[in-house]
Amino acid sequence: MQVNVGKVWRLSIFYMELLREALLTLTRSSNGRSQKFSLQ
Repeated sequence: MQVNVGKVWRLSIFYMELLREALLTLTRSSNGRSQKFSLQ
């Protein structure tokens, strides 16, 4: 059970990071320069 739980936990974190990066890339591509100016 512990091995299965560990695998699921790692997979969940992996997919969460993938979704986060995907959202960041989408926001960067859509907004682009406007975001950079707002951040600075």
